[in-house]
Amino acid sequence: MPTDMKKHWDRFYAEERPPTEPTEFCRFVMDLNLDAESAVDLGCGNGRDTDLLATRHITTIGIDPSTPRKNEQNNPVFFKKSVRKCMGMVSTAGLVYSRFFLHSISDGEIDAILDAATGYVAAETRIMGDIPKLHTDHDRNLLDPQILIVRAMAMGYIIIHYSVGHGVAKFKNEDPLVARIVMRKRYG
Repeated sequence: MPTDMKKHWDRFYAEERPPTEPTEFCRFVMDLNLDAESAVDLGCGNGRDTDLLATRHITTIGIDPSTPRKNEQNNPVFFKKSVRKCMGMVSTAGLVYSRFFLHSISDGEIDAILDAATGYVAAETRIMGDIPKLHTDHDRNLLDPQILIVRAMAMGYIIIHYSVGHGVAKFKNEDPLVARIVMRKRYG
């Protein structure tokens, strides 16, 4: 995560009251009933989605360099580290979950995650055409979702769900343009 991005999120968690309820995207993913025993939440923030994932998955890990949360129980477990330092956890997870994280890293880092993952990947991310209104103090890698899908399919993924639009990730006065992608790496 770029330094300006880490500073932004450190400041966000110190100064604002982030939501604590699980996101609509996490509920959507849970309703898919994916057959994964473990989950890794990349860029988990305060762990609001990580907690919901832990109700279904035997082992759930939240990773975020700005996570303000301490480990209070065995599941979920939180790591205050960069994703780059936790790629081994990505490679062993049945579900790699990412909400509003992929647009904060480079295309090469996204490819490394997709390459390391061995099961499902569920991502909600801002995409090209989105015009952020809040938290404009840092850069975003607004993705072309069709190119992301082509890259994922070239790595052996099957697309389970793909949608693009507004209305699914509203926050305060912002209704971002996002893509929701759920995919599974082919076995064998």
